[in-house]
Amino acid sequence: MRRPAFKKNLDYDYEKLLKSIEGRMAFFDDYHADEKVFCIRHDEDWSIEYSLELARAEKEYGLTSTYFLNNTCSYFDYSQDFFDKCREIVDLGHRIGLHYNALESYLTDGTPVAESLRRPLDFLRGLGIPVNLGSAHGSRVCRENKVINFEIWKEFETSDLAIMKRSPLFDGDLGFERIPLSSVGFDCDVSLLPHQSYISDSSKRLWGLVRVDPVDPGRVYDLIEYAELMRGGTAIKSNVNEVIEHFNKRVTSGLMHILIHPRWWVEEASKPKK
Repeated sequence: MRRPAFKKNLDYDYEKLLKSIEGRMAFFDDYHADEKVFCIRHDEDWSIEYSLELARAEKEYGLTSTYFLNNTCSYFDYSQDFFDKCREIVDLGHRIGLHYNALESYLTDGTPVAESLRRPLDFLRGLGIPVNLGSAHGSRVCRENKVINFEIWKEFETSDLAIMKRSPLFDGDLGFERIPLSSVGFDCDVSLLPHQSYISDSSKRLWGLVRVDPVDPGRVYDLIEYAELMRGGTAIKSNVNEVIEHFNKRVTSGLMHILIHPRWWVEEASKPKK
């Protein structure tokens, strides 16, 4: 049997990239703010086959992460086959979360957000897979209505991201009272977690940001970085190696949040058959 492998993508070697980070690799619900940790998150928007292949490869290379499965995608079909694949991901040492799109469902057909969340959560939990974390899906429907999936939570109001509601891009009316995370059995929504550094491959490009507040007076920032610093104490870096270097050398405690979409990093041969 061949050893599962990562696909070199976006000019980065997946294993070397992650293993160059100086900090404890942890799950999102398994660290304290005074630690220096990095957590790997996978949002699955295409097929669980991608996640399963990446989970196998990560196991081989000593990496652990949380796979957030999108219950509004066709692969989340509540079948025994789907459950068996979720179970394998967990048995490989990873965890499962819900990549929810509840606000879009509410805007589309009026389904209350708690009701949208309960069915997938009851399915997974009822079959013995603990799910206590959520991650928000980036929804076009939500953007068109100037709202954000993760603002359904009461905890959003006191999060760093609440400032987004001051922007005309996100100042839409939610239309209902926010619900607490605990009402659906979530410990947290990782989208709301404060972090010191962030890396993402959204839009099939690898990019990152670092929190540098206050501004370093000895450093020259480009225009985009400076605008981000003035708005929220973060600076965008297209060079991910620079983000990692900053985290390694200048951060003493806090979280590096890493969002990876499995589709971009597994072998072409592992694509699901049509």
